[in-house]
Amino acid sequence: EVAFLDDMWTHARHIDPNDERDLDSTVHREMYDVMFAYARTELGIDLSPAVADALYQVMPDLWRPYVDAAPVLRSLRSIGIKVALVSNVGIDVMPILERSGLAPLLDEVVLSLHVGAVKPAPRIFTTALDGLGVDPAQALMVGDTPSADAGGVALGIRTLLLPRTPGRVKGLELVCRIVGAPVPDPAEYVDE
Repeated sequence: EVAFLDDMWTHARHIDPNDERDLDSTVHREMYDVMFAYARTELGIDLSPAVADALYQVMPDLWRPYVDAAPVLRSLRSIGIKVALVSNVGIDVMPILERSGLAPLLDEVVLSLHVGAVKPAPRIFTTALDGLGVDPAQALMVGDTPSADAGGVALGIRTLLLPRTPGRVKGLELVCRIVGAPVPDPAEYVDE
């Protein structure tokens, strides 16, 4: 059951291949309910609708940034590099960014929910570029989903794809190495 819940939104791609859930919060919730119905009927995961509802309500509270995110963002900020979060997500993640202390380290937050486009669509990338005031050739996109995150390549955005790995450290210090920012000391990687 835990493995399914951990990877639930990856499974959703099979049911919602056009990522409609990331464009509308109502559809996001509907897709969540469809995924739980699938888990009950097809996978035999015994979760009541009340439990599923409770999990949806607390889901944003359980999201935690990678432990190397804040130190890397602080390092980038220290040398004047602007940063935008570009995400396919059907709920507003600003409360998560504020709670985790990441919001003040970001210059722009571009969510598919607000833009009406999901990665790899060019519009979500151009919205971020416009917000930052940078040319595509000056940008570096960092992501972990090739099918979505490489969408900016056609616009001339250099793209770094990091593998999805277990654990909370994701290798983001590589960004500092690429752009010449100070590499954070791993002692700064503090888990909540």
